[in-house]
Amino acid sequence: MSTRPFVPDTGNEFTRPTPEVEGLPSGSPTVLMVDDEPMIVEVGRHFLLRLGWEVLTAHSGESALAHLDDARRPTAAVIDLNMPGIDGLETFERLQKRLGSLSVVFTSGEDMASLARHFGENPRVAFLQKPFTLGDFKQALAEVLDGPTADAAQAD
Repeated sequence: MSTRPFVPDTGNEFTRPTPEVEGLPSGSPTVLMVDDEPMIVEVGRHFLLRLGWEVLTAHSGESALAHLDDARRPTAAVIDLNMPGIDGLETFERLQKRLGSLSVVFTSGEDMASLARHFGENPRVAFLQKPFTLGDFKQALAEVLDGPTADAAQAD
């Protein structure tokens, strides 16, 4: 695994169009990017837009919840666990309560082992340690978006 941080380089790689990325659907999901670090939100937004996805951004749990009033509803979220105000876990729980179903990638610079045990083997939840690479970001999104649909998960 590469240790290169997931940040834009000076070659404008995040503004060039890209073909569909293997393992990730193109052109359909709406992803909510929630992080109190503006650079993380902006880089994630650029990557998701390159895939042709709809992107909603928020810099706090409170602003993420405000997006539920928008006509566009997220099918997945990338949420930082450690934010001022409403933290990432509470943000996710409130989003899921209102939406009924939501795939999520939790990010953090701290250890997430206890949270991972809490969620068990849920295929709609992934964890991504900061700093992460673009490859790690793609893999985490592919894992949660390729999981079973909400209907299939409820049937188990």
